[in-house]
Amino acid sequence: MEADKDPELVKAERDLAKAEADLRKAEQALEGAEGEVREAEHEIEEAEHHREPLVAFEDVNALQTVDFHTPWETKLNAAWKKADELLKEPRRPTDRLQTPSGADLMPYLELALRQLKERKTITALKFEIVGPTGGA
Repeated sequence: MEADKDPELVKAERDLAKAEADLRKAEQALEGAEGEVREAEHEIEEAEHHREPLVAFEDVNALQTVDFHTPWETKLNAAWKKADELLKEPRRPTDRLQTPSGADLMPYLELALRQLKERKTITALKFEIVGPTGGA
């Protein structure tokens, strides 16, 4: 039967069959590559999720600042305690924690850093320790 066909048509059919097979291989390769991209994106997302952020605490009265990395799950109070240790300043009962813009953070001491960011309680991981100032 194939002998009865035009040789050019037979060649074109073979070329078409080869092209279709190549297309299937390319589609499979693309699916594999897309899977690898999804896996890589997931790994990047996980790494960013677990990366420890840099926090900054400024003791306004002492004019000292400390920066350190801490896990996202660290509660604000625990981060403040570590800042006190690094600043070598004992916390006084009158000390308060606030944002650089002056927003009071005392009600949020038991929230994790991630919660503070997600709830938009803070815009940056910068905090100020303020105490009473001297009077005249």
